[in-house]
Amino acid sequence: MHPFVVRRLSGPLYDRLRFGGRIAAAESDLLATDRAPREALDALTRGRLTALLRHAAAHVPHYRGMRPEAFETLPLLSKEHLAGDLVARDRPRPARVRRTSGSTGAPRSVLVDTESLARHRAARRVGWRRLGVGPGDRWTMVWGRDEPRGLLYRAAVALAENRQLVRVEDLESGTADAERARIERFDPKLIYGFASGLTLLAARMGTKPRSLRAVVSTAETLPEEDAARVSSALGVPVMHEYGLTEAQVVATACEAGSLHVVEENVLVEVVAGGRAAAPGETGEIVVTDLFGYAAPRLRYRTGDAGAFVGGECPCGRAQRRLDLRLARSVDLFEVDGRRYHPEVFTPPHGFARFADLRRFRVRRTGERAFDVEVVLADGARPEPVLAEFEAAIRAALPVRGLVLRMLAVPRIERGASGKLRYFEDARR
Repeated sequence: MHPFVVRRLSGPLYDRLRFGGRIAAAESDLLATDRAPREALDALTRGRLTALLRHAAAHVPHYRGMRPEAFETLPLLSKEHLAGDLVARDRPRPARVRRTSGSTGAPRSVLVDTESLARHRAARRVGWRRLGVGPGDRWTMVWGRDEPRGLLYRAAVALAENRQLVRVEDLESGTADAERARIERFDPKLIYGFASGLTLLAARMGTKPRSLRAVVSTAETLPEEDAARVSSALGVPVMHEYGLTEAQVVATACEAGSLHVVEENVLVEVVAGGRAAAPGETGEIVVTDLFGYAAPRLRYRTGDAGAFVGGECPCGRAQRRLDLRLARSVDLFEVDGRRYHPEVFTPPHGFARFADLRRFRVRRTGERAFDVEVVLADGARPEPVLAEFEAAIRAALPVRGLVLRMLAVPRIERGASGKLRYFEDARR
């Protein structure tokens, strides 16, 4: 559909019918503070947090009687605590049930305020504006198997958002060429999706869509080598977005490639050893959705590892910047008392047989034992590829007594959501 029609007609109509016009209002609010100074952002966050805490203390059984000034001493909230006593007895707005993907554990259902959902969409819009993609512009979504609702609903949303959906599984099947042609005809201005899906798409695309301005990766790890391959294949920068169902969009990219926290919507902490981490220090990302009035999740543990980036961003924005460290905190693993990042298993720069690798996954089976499953490109000889890959891993992980079982496999199955995790501990 022509962007003008979506921008002026179908998009606003969808917003009014589905969100009561909240998306447009939230977008205006976020645009007004996009260049706000640090002091103004701090004051705005404090005010919104105080209002949420007073609501939680008055209406949420789990926080009944809580003193707002005691926020920083509240115990961190984990997925296991997403229970009924977090639901507000008096809710100022409607709410909807959303299901998490389960990428850090078992999938769960959470109650999300419609205002939070609207601001989630608005934050994404504002982030994309920075990349030269405006409301109503065509975009392609490369996603998993769990697209909700029926066909009619999905078609209506696609028209309202000018969105084309491409399933990852279709890129892995005999219809891959047809999907590539469909994307080229659609000519998106932005491609958004799972990291592994984007990597697969880049390998399938013969030419860059004419109007493409940016690629945005989310939901999975995208190693630097893969990001470089996607950028080279599609001829545009690869940016990142960070979010989760329990707190919606948490951080979006700027023109300089930094990941800025959407501080107008969410309060982010980085916690290491039970205390606030220093800038540059890795810890667990903890979030509070400032508009989660239906079921406040205060100081919610995301399971993601990251750090705040110190200094000023070249783009000039004052919103805090995150470095995600490319891993779930639960994926960081320990051998002989030392913690390692799963990135030690990714092929290094200069890996001669990179083109022979289609996909890989590492499964930890013992204290010093790992299975490395590798899907090879058509025609690639397993022995030299696996031998060079094993040597690269041993160089990056100098552990005495390390046992690596290198396995060439025909395929690696995705999770129920369609996500692909390249490291997991099979002992859990």
